[in-house]
Amino acid sequence: MRVGMGLGVLHTPVQREAINVDGPALHLARKAIQTAHEERRYGGVFLGFSELDPVMNGIARILWFHRSRLTKTQLRIAELLRQGKSQSDAAEELSITRQAISKQVVSMGWRPYAEAEEAWRFLLERYINPMIEKRSVSHQREQ
Repeated sequence: MRVGMGLGVLHTPVQREAINVDGPALHLARKAIQTAHEERRYGGVFLGFSELDPVMNGIARILWFHRSRLTKTQLRIAELLRQGKSQSDAAEELSITRQAISKQVVSMGWRPYAEAEEAWRFLLERYINPMIEKRSVSHQREQ
């Protein structure tokens, strides 16, 4: 699956079905999806976020690449750890030993992956959310 995200305004109201929508956000998202397809980019392509485009694209791609190589068990362990569960709790929930969890945590590179996820969340909360809110407010003033 390829994902494209564009940041900008929409000149038409957003409805339950995304038909008959127009505006810079749509055009950037469409271009991002086309870029993802043509360049075989996985993890998302982000356009319209100014100088943050390469940062977002890089982090998204690294996270996708790493996640795509995890086994189902490793994905489940990551999910449990992300929820704040301890390795012992994860072992109990998955009915495997604590040592098996520990081995999987090391082999899947959980700590660097979790740090990259935290960087992604920080980027969204610190820079992207305010950027979206600012554009939304300025667009509302224009109407």
